[in-house]
Amino acid sequence: MVFSVFVLLALALTGRLFVLQVQQHADLSQKAEAAHLWTEPIPATRGAIYDINGALLAGNTTADDLYVDMSKLGNVSERRRLADLLAPPLNANPDDLYVSLSKEMTGTLRLKGNLSDAQSARMRELAKGWPLELLTHAKRAYPNGALLAHVLGYATLENVGAYGIEGYYEKQLGGTPGSSTAEHDALGNTIPLGQQRVTPPVDGNDLTLSIDMNVQYIAERALDDGMKSTGSSAGQVLIMDPHSGAIIAMASRPTFDPNTYYDQPDVAAFINPVVNTVYEPGSTFKTLVWSAGLNAGRITLDTTISEPHCIIKYGYTICNTSSAHYNETPATGLAVSDNIMAMDIAERLGKDDFYKYLQNFGIGQLTNIDLPGEGQGLVSYPTDAGWGPLDLDTNAFGQGISVTPLQLLIAVTAVANGGHLMQPYVVQRISDKQGKVVSETQPKVVRDVLSSTTTSQMRELMVGVVEHGTGVLAKTKGYRIAAKTGTAQIPHPGGGYEGSATIGSVVGFAPADDARFVMMVKLDRPQSSQWGENTAVPIFANIARELFVYYKVQPTDYNP
Repeated sequence: MVFSVFVLLALALTGRLFVLQVQQHADLSQKAEAAHLWTEPIPATRGAIYDINGALLAGNTTADDLYVDMSKLGNVSERRRLADLLAPPLNANPDDLYVSLSKEMTGTLRLKGNLSDAQSARMRELAKGWPLELLTHAKRAYPNGALLAHVLGYATLENVGAYGIEGYYEKQLGGTPGSSTAEHDALGNTIPLGQQRVTPPVDGNDLTLSIDMNVQYIAERALDDGMKSTGSSAGQVLIMDPHSGAIIAMASRPTFDPNTYYDQPDVAAFINPVVNTVYEPGSTFKTLVWSAGLNAGRITLDTTISEPHCIIKYGYTICNTSSAHYNETPATGLAVSDNIMAMDIAERLGKDDFYKYLQNFGIGQLTNIDLPGEGQGLVSYPTDAGWGPLDLDTNAFGQGISVTPLQLLIAVTAVANGGHLMQPYVVQRISDKQGKVVSETQPKVVRDVLSSTTTSQMRELMVGVVEHGTGVLAKTKGYRIAAKTGTAQIPHPGGGYEGSATIGSVVGFAPADDARFVMMVKLDRPQSSQWGENTAVPIFANIARELFVYYKVQPTDYNP
């Protein structure tokens, strides 16, 4: 009996050994190998960002994070003393540090990230007598600080792009991490002659933007000065090449510093209002209405209209800011920004053609610029529920319809360049780390909107706005500037419009006969004056005059 049991046990053991040595050999070998093979990631180097002239806008550096080994800290008095030592170089409150150092934990505690060079040096000195440790990591660096912040966005502490170019082009900039696999002994030491496999990382590509930082600086400085003098709560400047669609400058206020984005308490500060935020444009929109009327042949330069100061439409009273006008032409109507003439032109077009032209101009549609979160705008069409004939009239002078600043400037660009709606872009080219061009952005005409005859006529009308109309503060000796001003009411969330709050703006281009740039200036809630002609136009003029010098645009013999 005993012998039989012994035989059975032996057979069972033999069977188990057979399973382990033969049937499960490969599986167990893989598990044993995996237990000794450790894989660590190799981060890719993030691609750099440059302006059109090669100036560095976003690069890479390193920074230290400060940790403390809580298991090696002593009693209460010792923790208090460490807090007092750390507070001055870290610019921290010693009481706050003491609270952190008093936590009941045995691991390591992160006290502060992204130390300055001076802070790191001081912490290394303190680490000689205290259980402190510095861990170095890659960090994104923006040498121009807050300049161009909304366009660039930022890279997080994990070096991942967020907002702006950093977020939109994350795949191109971020690259692909590699890995290093090595065999370790039971104590965790690398075995020199053991198995080793290295998959090198693929570094991110570099981006060259269409932005010219010289122009960007001019725009941001003028915007800051203008906001200060007008008491505006926010503002934007957008400058574009009318012939290519390249964005030359894009500025927004308030702004932030991408180097210290984590200090910004409100994430709304990262949203780019030029691209993401819609507003009612007011009278700048008349540029499109006059263009549509001329292009469709519903008005000519000789058309005359006699308009009262106010008119009642569908039970609502709509007025001009000035007195009644008699035998008014499109030229004088645009110069004085006549609301009632705008309504007349819209009605001559009719609802079908009016909204067809808006669609052709790209109103209510994405421009597909290479920036994240673009706003589409808000347009009610005759087929939409709630649309009424009054909408046609109010839309004609830019009320009850919403656009982004980018959307409106793209539409006005068609007047400047002969009738072509251009595809806007910010990234001019993408290159690999060896300098090889991966892709280059070429100008793209989305569609033709206006005839060359219409655009020639509109240029003259918009020059008239500057010469003897609401844009007279942009008048510059020796240069023909085309522009249209706007003053828009601000919709109230509960319906209707805010009391006296306005948005002052201007769109235009120069030189009028061969535009080197198109530009928009927009100010939110200016306090010095509610009118765009008094608030936004001086900023426009200051920038334009500097650009004439920068681009070496020679004055003509024209004498205003």
